[in-house]
Amino acid sequence: MRATRDSTSGTRLAALDFGTNTALLLVAHETADGDLVEEYEALRTTRLGERTDRDRMLGEAGMTRSIQAAQEFLADLPRDSRETALIAAATSAVRDARNQAIFLERCAHVLGRPPLVLSGDEEAQTIFTGAASDQSPTTFLLTVDIGGGSTEISLGWRDRCGYSTSLDLGCIRLSERFRLSGCADTTDLRDAREYARNVLKKVRNATRDTTAGEPSPCAIVTGGTATTWAAYARQLNAYQRQAIHGYTGTRRNLEQSIPKLAGMTAPQRAALPGVSKGRAPVFPAGLVILAETLELFDCQTFTVSTRGLRFGLLRRLQRGELLPTVVWRKGGDPLIA
Repeated sequence: MRATRDSTSGTRLAALDFGTNTALLLVAHETADGDLVEEYEALRTTRLGERTDRDRMLGEAGMTRSIQAAQEFLADLPRDSRETALIAAATSAVRDARNQAIFLERCAHVLGRPPLVLSGDEEAQTIFTGAASDQSPTTFLLTVDIGGGSTEISLGWRDRCGYSTSLDLGCIRLSERFRLSGCADTTDLRDAREYARNVLKKVRNATRDTTAGEPSPCAIVTGGTATTWAAYARQLNAYQRQAIHGYTGTRRNLEQSIPKLAGMTAPQRAALPGVSKGRAPVFPAGLVILAETLELFDCQTFTVSTRGLRFGLLRRLQRGELLPTVVWRKGGDPLIA
């Protein structure tokens, strides 16, 4: 997916995310007053975490696809009069894999240094930083990011995260465990929902102190499940960040759609507006996790945000909390940070 590039001057920052289902790139630039303005995004479905739920090993095909995606992203980064600092990070599949060292070494050959492997808590907090960045400072927020291998949940206010956690509950894991990738039967769908509900109950119990005295939180949902839902609901034939960011959905519509989408084959889902071929097999599982989370926190509506992990990484890079993986000096060769 790609949006039009912005030629506004300012330091350029880029975040490369080696996710469980997709590799993603976000490029933005700093304005004079310190804001970040998104320039463009890119995505490749790599399935890096394919079958890691079973044996905790990264497959050769997934690693190859992820490295190829990184090479394509880097080749397409503009080399102009602006300095470009890139930070690369890996999440659930890599941190859980027993052979992660092999993948990190291959990444280092492409990037100059291996990507940062985020812990679950750090990933959740970084997602909160991104998703909360354009929210009111007084609004009590619930951020939910449904990835391929894990789901990150945080609660708090724009400038203060009160609770965060990462769960081994992702759309690839749930799809593989309960056979939701193709046309799922009602028993498998019911069992998947019950499993997700039981995992999420632990979060609800752990957040009682944070939520005490607060209204039902405003749910901000990030990640591929969320953006695909917004594109599907709005009948978009191509990814349009401006049309997706800020889209408000209802739990009722989500619940009504799950049996319909789960009852389709993956190719049938991929033929729907807004649903890509790479997202189609794991889309119902992601929606199951989202629906159960919204029910758990009594959220009747939710807002889709494109400011998730990658935007949070850029914010942290901008603040000096993280070091860049590599820096390109004004049209020159890369310098390892």
